[in-house]
Amino acid sequence: MKSEETMDRKIEIDVTPEGDLVYRPAVLHAQRGATISFSAGGRTFTAMFYDKTPFEKVVIDSKGGEKSLATAARVVGPPGVYSFAVGLLHEGRILLDPKCPEIIIQ
Repeated sequence: MKSEETMDRKIEIDVTPEGDLVYRPAVLHAQRGATISFSAGGRTFTAMFYDKTPFEKVVIDSKGGEKSLATAARVVGPPGVYSFAVGLLHEGRILLDPKCPEIIIQ
């Protein structure tokens, strides 16, 4: 049985009426062994990690579509704070957020 710390986690990316990107949760806390999924309401998006990544890959992306979900497998990185940027296609425009909230691996 998985402990609370290694349970699956999800980051939902959305767009406010003003066109700003928002994230739920704002800061994600997880432990090694957790699986973190990113979703954006079926929109096409890319999340790219800066200097380091908690996963086995640096770029997480989704092609969009109703059931679109990009899953970043298991957290394998050491404890730390992981910053990332997001690009998201919304109503024919590409929205960029170079300084998203972070993922904290404990």
